Amino acid sequence: MRVAACRAVVDELHYSILTEDPSKTLQVGGFRVDSSGRQRGVRAVRYAGSETHLTELLEGVCGQLSSYGLSMDPSTGEERYVRMNTRPGETLTLTSVNLSSGGAGELSAACYEVLSDHEEDLVEHLRGAVETELETIQHKLCNEVSGYCGSRPVDEL
Repeated sequence: MRVAACRAVVDELHYSILTEDPSKTLQVGGFRVDSSGRQRGVRAVRYAGSETHLTELLEGVCGQLSSYGLSMDPSTGEERYVRMNTRPGETLTLTSVNLSSGGAGELSAACYEVLSDHEEDLVEHLRGAVETELETIQHKLCNEVSGYCGSRPVDEL
């Protein structure tokens, strides 16, 4: 279950980073004023993927997992979690999906475990990850850092 939660969390956070307004910035640095009244050391950084942005996203990510359902592959009998609603520009094909809320509740509970254990790792690896592929981040966090996925392929959610 933590495998699915880890991958879903990374997917939701990555998508939110990619869809954030790229022109939005934050002012960071020292806010001290020198003797002439100017601030020195203040610079603008991109908001999308910043630590502030990620912290805000982490507060609601487990609630977003209620939009996932348990799907069973009819040919292999393997179960995995899939999004049950579309994102803009994406198509969605649902086959053999269990729409009961029990699975989503279990996934959400596992999400809170993942965040409890690896919140700092998520922020570290997703910070500034706008150009990084989703599968690369999922592999790094869910296989290498957390050890949840072991040697499972990346596409198993």
